[in-house]
Amino acid sequence: MSDHLEHMPKQRAGTLRAKMLEPTHPHKLIVIQLSGGNDGLNTIIPFRNDIYYQNRPVLGIRKKGNYRLNDEALFNGMLKGFKKLYDDGLLTIINNVGYPNPTRSHFSAMDIWHTASLKVDKYSTGWLGRFLELPQNKGRSIPVIELSDTLNLAMKGKHRNGVAVNNHIEFFKTLDSTLLQRTISTGVPSIDNKDLSLIYQTLHESYFSFKPIVENSLSTQLTDTFDNSEFGRDCYSICNMIVSGAPTQVYYASHGSFDTHANQEGTHKQLLKSLGDNVHKIVKTLRKYDAFSNVSILIFSEFGRRVKENGSKGTDHGTANNLYLISEHLQTAGMLNEMPDLTNLEDGDIPFSVDFRTIYAAILDQWLGVDHKYILDINLPVPNLFNVRSTIA
Repeated sequence: MSDHLEHMPKQRAGTLRAKMLEPTHPHKLIVIQLSGGNDGLNTIIPFRNDIYYQNRPVLGIRKKGNYRLNDEALFNGMLKGFKKLYDDGLLTIINNVGYPNPTRSHFSAMDIWHTASLKVDKYSTGWLGRFLELPQNKGRSIPVIELSDTLNLAMKGKHRNGVAVNNHIEFFKTLDSTLLQRTISTGVPSIDNKDLSLIYQTLHESYFSFKPIVENSLSTQLTDTFDNSEFGRDCYSICNMIVSGAPTQVYYASHGSFDTHANQEGTHKQLLKSLGDNVHKIVKTLRKYDAFSNVSILIFSEFGRRVKENGSKGTDHGTANNLYLISEHLQTAGMLNEMPDLTNLEDGDIPFSVDFRTIYAAILDQWLGVDHKYILDINLPVPNLFNVRSTIA
């Protein structure tokens, strides 16, 4: 690996320390899901590879107007924010990430990524849901939050789930309505109907869990602006909660759809610009408030696109793809491994060389401080991705 890729993260003192509502685990994780299958080849562009341009006479991206990473690769010019993170030594790019016998179905592929299992019928729970149910998270209020109106499988445990909210402040206002005040003030009533009793219990717990988060969020109005997309609003909410000192350890947001079967160019540019700008803004905002040093960001998509463009100026479902980690504590910043080998395709697709579950294992072991075997039930080599270890027992 070239010396110029091995950046050391730059540190910058913030102007305001995050207020802590309660003792929290030191390391937080933001997961960003690029739903629909992001085109990795037009994100990290192999601009010296003739095979790439032969397969993409319309969609192949040339050097002009894009950002050079090294002698082989360009950043898509829409990812100005990623280029800044890369130059600051805060970004690791991992190529050819996937798993054996890949599927090109959105639903099956996402189930595999969410459960961290190649046998999706093995688990009805997700990898973060199983993390949520570890003993050290028992009794902790809202350890994982998804910015969405529906909870995805990754966040579901056997006995306990994460919380899905479009907007944590609006959600609390709903809980704070007159209709619910009697239950909130008097406690959970004794009811024989188990389903109804569970609803009351959930409302009661949600109200008291969200109350300090929202009160501190309202008193910490960030001046930083994100774009007005749903993804931009989610990124603002995540920053607002972290800067406010929310005890939540894992935040989950989605961006897309990247399912670009037709007329890909314009749509893909818009999506990448929003991704790069908003993620860079997350880092910039959290550093401003001295709240980024204990945060890492994982960005993934359920699969990439096929190497050859289709007849509709788009790309179809592929397999292996690139994945991104953003942190001040990366073991090796820059391009971690080799670019895709376009001379060695499998049925027109990029073969995987990095099992995504090993990335999860490294995040669990080295960042979240838990033994990945209890969550992933796998025995795979774990790459050394972080240069610190969590102090979580």
